[in-house]
Amino acid sequence: MLYDYKESVFRSKWLSKFICYWLGCSKSKDTTEKSLYAVFFNIKKQLLISPLFLFFEVLERLKPGIGLKIYTQKKRKVVKTTAAPYIITPTHAYKKAVFWLYKAVKARKETKAQQRFFFELCDVAFNNTGGSLMKKKEHYKYAVFFKAVKKFKW
Repeated sequence: MLYDYKESVFRSKWLSKFICYWLGCSKSKDTTEKSLYAVFFNIKKQLLISPLFLFFEVLERLKPGIGLKIYTQKKRKVVKTTAAPYIITPTHAYKKAVFWLYKAVKARKETKAQQRFFFELCDVAFNNTGGSLMKKKEHYKYAVFFKAVKKFKW
């Protein structure tokens, strides 16, 4: 299974999950680790910040507070979609944040994967922009669209 992989240098569970998502793109483990550690070296060299601290700062900004369970019902060729909000556990919130970060890195226009990852981290951490933050805003916009948050009793 993909999630059995353990990252060796920082020993972080969430960094390992991000590498596992990245491994799904058909690269080998060694190539993925080398490119990720090269990005972390550049972060430490250029920004003078701990790269793991920056990674977790980005994950903290990306993790959602509420989730939506979407139900679809089909009755006589009519599809009715409803949503019910729920409070996300911290584990599930980090998992969503890692997935959004991976999708945003994959969708960027830069040629090299190292550049895409570096610029996405910097955009989220310093500029409050980036594809992953757009995913989070879209998630909350979807919650408001269903008006599920107003009915939710906190």
